[in-house]
Amino acid sequence: MSDARTIEAHEVVLEVRGVSGDPGHVSLLMRDEAGHRAERALAIDLARTLPECDSTWGEFLIRYAQHHSTPTERRAFGEDLFRALTDVDEFAVTWMSIVGASARRPPRIVVVLHPGSEPFAKLPLELLRDARGDVLAVPGSSLIRTLPDSPARDIALDAQPRVLLAWATPKDEFVFDPTPHEDALSAIHGTRLSILPHARLTTLRDSLAMAKHDGHPFQLVQLIAHGFGAFGNANLAFENESGFTDPVSAAIFAHCIREQGVELAALCSCQSGIGFAGVGQTLLAQSGADVACVVACQADLPIHGSATLLARFHTLLLETRDPALAL
Repeated sequence: MSDARTIEAHEVVLEVRGVSGDPGHVSLLMRDEAGHRAERALAIDLARTLPECDSTWGEFLIRYAQHHSTPTERRAFGEDLFRALTDVDEFAVTWMSIVGASARRPPRIVVVLHPGSEPFAKLPLELLRDARGDVLAVPGSSLIRTLPDSPARDIALDAQPRVLLAWATPKDEFVFDPTPHEDALSAIHGTRLSILPHARLTTLRDSLAMAKHDGHPFQLVQLIAHGFGAFGNANLAFENESGFTDPVSAAIFAHCIREQGVELAALCSCQSGIGFAGVGQTLLAQSGADVACVVACQADLPIHGSATLLARFHTLLLETRDPALAL
């Protein structure tokens, strides 16, 4: 007889706050469910040399955001990021205590991003490596970034909402096949689904405006497009009239869907959920699109895998009318 007990994760909370008047510096508070706790200040130096690589942190982060980094570089950055976090004895000792208290349970790392934490928010914590290897490699591990100062919003979805699936795959980028997403959402939403292929910013804007004008706005918009969460900027790769990349900033995309009746935006775009300047956060912001709910990605993801994930999300969303439960 097998033991089918579920292994619970060991929760570790990392609170990050900006240091007033000192850009690039943050204060960190790390604690876990067993009561271990450590605090420190951290200067994020993008000119820091990446060991064993002919580059700086800043250069690596740009390549990583553009999907041009190598496995060797990602491994080196993960190790050096861990060194930078634990070069204060109190933090190093506390981390060792947390690992010991976890009793081999997978970590559930919750990063709480307070105002001023933008420099830290953009770091790819999913690459972290300690002496044992990838911190998040254990099955059941998770990394969660939260923005406690963004107020929660109620979402008002109809029982059978109209859905717009827009996709763009420019000729000068990796060309993906959107068919898995089209087939999955067609099976779920039927005639309530509209598909906008080879999306340009203008065609997306016109589709949303027309639906609202007709009195039947698209409450749910799903976008499939390459995303670039470059350090200091965030773009989505729409298509131009010639079919090549039209890089659309988070702010411009937010302006496009603002006040068009969109309640929920699902972004199948790599790195669209990273940081305060990311596409996801810009859509949520009252000064951006002011959308009630956004589903976005913190890392890179494959098309087929994301189609399966989001199809399940759409199915549960129709059943529960609650995005949190659907996720």
